[in-house]
Amino acid sequence: MRYQVEGSVRYAGDQVRVSAQLVDAQGRVLWSARFEETPADVFALQDRITREIAGALAIRVTEFEQRRIATKPTESFDAYDYRRCARVRRCSARRAPASSRRVNC
Repeated sequence: MRYQVEGSVRYAGDQVRVSAQLVDAQGRVLWSARFEETPADVFALQDRITREIAGALAIRVTEFEQRRIATKPTESFDAYDYRRCARVRRCSARRAPASSRRVNC
C-alpha cells in the first residue's frame, strides 16, 4: 500500500459531514479536508472528494476516467449500496482463500 484514504461520515439533521485525509505508507498526512452537504448531494460530494484526492496525488486523470467520474450515478441509495457490496465481495473473493470468501455487507 502506498496511500490510504481515511475518514469519517456524520449526519446531523439535513446535513452530512465528511472528514477525509490521505495518508502515505509512513503515516504522514498528505492532504485532509472536511466537507458538508445535504444527503441528496452525496454523489456529487463523493466526486468532489475524489477529484481533490487525485489533485493531491498530482495524478493526471485520463479522458476515460474523467468521463466515468462525471457520469451521473443512480439516484437510489439502495442501488448504490448493492453495487458497493458487490464490489467488496468481488475484491474479497480475489484476495481471500476459497474457505473464507463469505463477506457480509
